[in-house]
Amino acid sequence: MQEAALTRSCWVACAGTDLAGYITVNWKPTYSFFAESKIPEIQELNVLAPFRRKGIGTALLVRAEAEIRARCDTAGLSVGLHPGDNDAQKLHVKRGYVA
Repeated sequence: MQEAALTRSCWVACAGTDLAGYITVNWKPTYSFFAESKIPEIQELNVLAPFRRKGIGTALLVRAEAEIRARCDTAGLSVGLHPGDNDAQKLHVKRGYVA
């Protein structure tokens, strides 16, 4: 695949043969501030309930951040405001993401 065609990257975490979680980076987000500033956006971080609080979310963020860091010095982040997203919100704050 040509680099110019790459719009998203996705990493998957497994626990044995089970899907434990995933993270997605959108290299060409449509959110105007990120798009105009050419900032990649972490749009999805999902760790399935049985695998939470085991370091999987952190490992996925570390992997995505390393890939972003290799290409630029800034990352954007979108996170849901649904109560089900509270764990992800806490993890993002713990990792230094700010509004």
